[in-house]
Amino acid sequence: MIGIQFIRQNPDLVRDALKKRHESAPLDDVLQLDSRHRKLLQEVEKLRAQQNAGSKEIVQLKGSEKEQRIVQLRSMGDEINSLQNQVNTVEEQLQDLLLRIPNIPHSDVPVGEDESDNRVLRHWGDIPQFDFQPLAHWDLGESLGIIDFPRGVKLSGSRFYVLIG
Repeated sequence: MIGIQFIRQNPDLVRDALKKRHESAPLDDVLQLDSRHRKLLQEVEKLRAQQNAGSKEIVQLKGSEKEQRIVQLRSMGDEINSLQNQVNTVEEQLQDLLLRIPNIPHSDVPVGEDESDNRVLRHWGDIPQFDFQPLAHWDLGESLGIIDFPRGVKLSGSRFYVLIG
C-alpha cells in the first residue's frame, strides 16, 4: 500500500502511474478524504487542548462559575466525542480507498495494454515438453493419496490441508 504522505507529496506521479497501469483508482477521493481527516483531527486536538486548560482553571473557580465551567467542559467533551467518531469514520473510508490504489510500477516496466506487451529479460534452460497433460500439485497429491484437503478444511478452515503418511 502506498502511504498517504507519499500520495500527498506526489499526486501527479501517482496519477501518471495509475494511467500507465490502466487503473481507475479513486485518487481524488483519497486526497479529499485526507484533507477532511486532517482538518477534523486539528479540531479535535484544539478542543482537547481547550478542555485540558479549562480543567486546570476549575480548581481556581468557586460557586456558580465553577458549575458553569463544568457544564461547558462536559458539552465540550460531547463535541469531542462526536468529532472523534467522524474522524474514525473518515479514517476507515480513507484506509479503504488507499487499499484500492495499486503500487507504482518501476520505470523499466513497459507501458502496454496487457501482459502480452511485456518483454522477456532473461531466459535459461529449455521449456519441458510432455506427451501427456501435466497435473497441478494439488491434483497430483490427492490422486496419490498423500494430501487430504477436505480433512484440512474441517480441522483448520479454508486453504489448509492434511498430509498423509
